[in-house]
Amino acid sequence: MTDINTEKIVAGLGKSVAKSIAKSIYDVGSNQYEKVLVIYEICFNKYLNRVFNKYSKIKTLLYRDRPVDFDKHYVPTDFQIDNDKTISENELFEGLDKYRRLVVSGSAGSGKSLFLRSILLRMIRVNAGKVPVFIELRYLNQNEKDSSIFDFIYKLLHDINSDFTVSQLEYSLRSGKVTLLLDGFDELDHARRSIYEKEILEISYKYPETGIILTSRPDDVFSSWDEYATFKVKPLDQKKAILLIKKIDYEDVIKNKFIKKLSNDEFFELHESFLSNPLLITMMLLTYEQLAEIPDKLHIFYEQAFDTLFHKHDALKALYKRKSYSSLPIDEFKSLFSTFCVLSYSDKKYSFSKELLIDYINKAKTIEGFDVEPNLFFNDLIKTVCVMQRDGDRYIFSHRSFQEYFSALFISRTQSADVGEVLDKVALMRTEDKMLIMLFDMNRELVERKWVLPKLRNFLDKLSVIDIEKHAFEYMSVLLSKAVSIGGGDVHYVLDPDSADSNFFVWVAMLYKNEHSLSPYTESCIKSEQTIELIREKYIGLKSKDKSSKEIKSLSEVNYDYYFRDLKELDGSEWVKETIIFDFCQEFDRFSKSLLIRLEEKYKNREISLSDMLLKKDS
Repeated sequence: MTDINTEKIVAGLGKSVAKSIAKSIYDVGSNQYEKVLVIYEICFNKYLNRVFNKYSKIKTLLYRDRPVDFDKHYVPTDFQIDNDKTISENELFEGLDKYRRLVVSGSAGSGKSLFLRSILLRMIRVNAGKVPVFIELRYLNQNEKDSSIFDFIYKLLHDINSDFTVSQLEYSLRSGKVTLLLDGFDELDHARRSIYEKEILEISYKYPETGIILTSRPDDVFSSWDEYATFKVKPLDQKKAILLIKKIDYEDVIKNKFIKKLSNDEFFELHESFLSNPLLITMMLLTYEQLAEIPDKLHIFYEQAFDTLFHKHDALKALYKRKSYSSLPIDEFKSLFSTFCVLSYSDKKYSFSKELLIDYINKAKTIEGFDVEPNLFFNDLIKTVCVMQRDGDRYIFSHRSFQEYFSALFISRTQSADVGEVLDKVALMRTEDKMLIMLFDMNRELVERKWVLPKLRNFLDKLSVIDIEKHAFEYMSVLLSKAVSIGGGDVHYVLDPDSADSNFFVWVAMLYKNEHSLSPYTESCIKSEQTIELIREKYIGLKSKDKSSKEIKSLSEVNYDYYFRDLKELDGSEWVKETIIFDFCQEFDRFSKSLLIRLEEKYKNREISLSDMLLKKDS
């Protein structure tokens, strides 16, 4: 750390926090107090110095060879809360004691992780009186055995000072002198995410004075986190987009031309979906020099961005072209990389040891049949094209959206894999990923013929044999599977996250969003309080006179339980027809029939037209 003032601040923060925690454990003046004080102070000072040095510098897609100063390149974030209220980063920071438990939600490349870095650095610089503990949650995926967040934090501090104990960490959390900054909830392995969700809620309950800020891509799971306010990252407006580009160290001629374009209101409005995202607008600067235009579709943009990275290699050095290690032409490089991406994406691997990364390269090499040395291709990924980068002792994508794009590219071209089965597996993954949407744009016919049509036919065949009036629950279960969720004082329905069929309907609603008014994420799913009370009594065994709604919520906070029931286990009571979700099922039924008819007619006509044009005989 070169800033002497920051060194003093770190020392002061570490000492003040150490004193505050130590006083709550031992009487002032005792030998034990002095010993514990030294342990805390040394541990916190070393930790704060370490994280400040690490996170005050940044490497990005444009700054691949050298770290640059974070503050000089960061544009503060604005947030949306309660659907309409906008709050600045400054206001949020000043209100941390008020909010204390936050979920920061945003799309890929929206700047969530950079925001969390900003909070970390500000807490240290202003001596906020609390130690910010920054955890990149993806590191929890590295352990073969489940590693708790608490154990991870303890190891982090114990490695700095071996005298630091588990009890001292517990005291620190209980004192409220620690703020946990948890980055990338969406990057946790899907199979273990519910375990960490439960632990985060347990930490919230056990240590009520500890502040927690968590970042993630959008996820419905946070709606049930009663103590947490969700702040949605707002897209960059035109002014912030221009400011971001101005801060980038790039060739002035190109940068100024791009800024002039951004300053045109019509141009910004036309491409706002791209220009309002920090990652995408930075990548656009890379492509703008050669193309002088911005594509309308996301997958075309990623193709152009990768081509620019591949051919130019180093956008900061004019007329300089770095040598490719593997010497693969661009088409073969793309094929091999797309196979690598789809294999790792399918396995939900987003962070790699070098051994694991080489293993995936070897698998991709076998599938593609290319004669290339894996270590040379590895060097190209890291050093030449820079679509992957080193992060400590791990390797990650420069941005995970590259993995999604190249996975979509592989599926769009494959003749070997069963696309229907592959997309069933993809449907179980994060709905906030763009992979399936990009695939749909790349090869709509493939998705519709191999996945949408067969699934719709199967769905409608099941519905056709059910008497809706007599068997409403059975009718709903075709769409919802094991999807009744009762808990937390509310009664609602959710799609089964472990059912490919249930998730299929979410994706269909997204892919054809301009063709219907369906809302699969209905928040208020019950029409009457009487119905809610009936379900509580019948299926949970709680009556209003036994437990108030508030008490039921409190019980949920302690147990973290949601009561899942298979719809087929419930009887055919008339109350189910009072639910909004029943209306949704019927509406989706009607939409599915309409969509099936249109798609079948579309491809029947296409086959007839192609046959007539390609096979007609010369007269």
